[in-house]
Amino acid sequence: MQIIKTLWVFAFLLLFICNTYSQSVYIPVNSWEYHLLDRLDIKNIDSGAVSIYSTKPTTRKLAVDYVYKLDSQSRIKRLNEYNDVTSIDLYNMDKLLMTSTDYLSKSTSKYNSKQNLLNRFWLNKANFYEVNTKDFQLVLNPLIQQTQGYEMVQKKHVYLNSKGLELRGMINKKIGFYAMLTDNQENGPNYYRNRVDSLQAVPGNAFYKRFKPVGGTDKGQDYFDYRGYITFKAAKSVEIQYGYDKNFIGNGYRSLFLSDVAAPTLFLKLNTKIWKLNYQNLFMELTPTFTNATGGSLNGKKYAAMHHLGINVTNNFTLGLFESVIFERKDKFDFSYLVPVIFYRAVESGLGSSDNAVLGADFKINFAQQFQVYGQVLLDEFKLSYFKDKNWGLKIGGQAGLKYIDVAGIPNLDAQIEWNIVRPYTYTHFDSATTYTHYNQPLAHPLGANFSDFIFITKYQASNKLNFEGKVFVMQQGQDSSLNQNKTFGGNIFSLYQRRTGDINQLLFQGVKAKTLLVTMAAAYEIRPNLYLDASLLYRKFNKINANLNTMQLSAGVRWNMNRRLQEY
Repeated sequence: MQIIKTLWVFAFLLLFICNTYSQSVYIPVNSWEYHLLDRLDIKNIDSGAVSIYSTKPTTRKLAVDYVYKLDSQSRIKRLNEYNDVTSIDLYNMDKLLMTSTDYLSKSTSKYNSKQNLLNRFWLNKANFYEVNTKDFQLVLNPLIQQTQGYEMVQKKHVYLNSKGLELRGMINKKIGFYAMLTDNQENGPNYYRNRVDSLQAVPGNAFYKRFKPVGGTDKGQDYFDYRGYITFKAAKSVEIQYGYDKNFIGNGYRSLFLSDVAAPTLFLKLNTKIWKLNYQNLFMELTPTFTNATGGSLNGKKYAAMHHLGINVTNNFTLGLFESVIFERKDKFDFSYLVPVIFYRAVESGLGSSDNAVLGADFKINFAQQFQVYGQVLLDEFKLSYFKDKNWGLKIGGQAGLKYIDVAGIPNLDAQIEWNIVRPYTYTHFDSATTYTHYNQPLAHPLGANFSDFIFITKYQASNKLNFEGKVFVMQQGQDSSLNQNKTFGGNIFSLYQRRTGDINQLLFQGVKAKTLLVTMAAAYEIRPNLYLDASLLYRKFNKINANLNTMQLSAGVRWNMNRRLQEY
């Protein structure tokens, strides 16, 4: 717990010794706003000094400033040429502004509801309750997701019942705060339940209890999902965020650096934007691998420190450099890793430790106002000599992707293709406490290592209110064999690499080959701002020796101020 106290004191002192500036909370990772920002970024319409980098979440104020400028330009110039913003883009831009009136300096009367409740609630079309005074802003919204489905192969009822509250606000325009809590009961298809049993955690979350077990039969999982943080600026260009939430680094659907597939973490983040640079320091407290989650004892702690430097080389080309280290110290944080500008590998050597450090680079290139090429390279261990004999120490991964908006000239029909590949034993370490994991879940890609996956995504917004989405995942992985549990083939990143099957000729997909085809189709109709009717179809085919599992699931539901719950692994 020392890291919590130390970093809190650090943030507390910075808050009061520095002149603070106007501040903003963040748009949660995977919210619908990011697809809009992606489209506008690719279209490369003049955005002034506002730049979109590879680290998420993004501040709501940045998104508002970006969209407000483009919205004003588009309406004044009446842009209607090919590749300019579409009428649906304008609707989405206006919707983002409507949900963020606490960050608008102009009049917000156009977003007032014609009918409100008790002259106090739903005064804004999008927000349930608002306070917007000179020194205090508050937005409060209910969170609801009720989904009912049927798994046709196993002939089982599946469901998700989520309800909660979300609030955000600012004090004196200097300190931002955010909190979210949902109570959830979930019973998914068989592959989801198998993953829960394997992780001893709800995917993307943490501890759970069995929901209404009858006669020893598990009816599902009952768990809380909670996030919260405070944020402020220590200087005009330096943002500080402290709390419990998820972060994402990359431009793709997946990330090989840090993604949102694991449980939320306690963290301190310093983000510096200056000139063409965006430099992020992220310090996290993580939960190491455990074998039994009883809920009645305190879990151990390990720590992570990450740096990401984003550089706008040109208006269309952004380059990123990444480094991270996972380490464990008994009851303390290693202050050597708090230095904001340093190379972790050098620190690790100077400490005489063997912490788990990785390096990486990422990029994105926008061109022709319709395309974005992006990618990542991850280096866990690397020597040129490793290529010759396919040494186990060649622990590397790569990502390549393409985004194509307004496909074939059809407005708001967008496609994305992505390929990820990670060699065996990447992310693993000699100590289970320092693997690249948190709460029994990977910090990066959900498959871990020794895999490749191909992802194809299409999104089509047919009208202001109607959205369609289709996804295809083709995944292949070499998994460990149940016949020899003392050896690992490099796919299970929780296993120690001392248990490897050899030093040379370590090949991709070695071990028991597992192939997965996952296809999802979804439609959403927006009844009113952020209130949706959903329908979806999921098909999954999993194949490996003596362990085939097919899933076909139909679902329908309603959600309010929430993202759809996804089970894409």
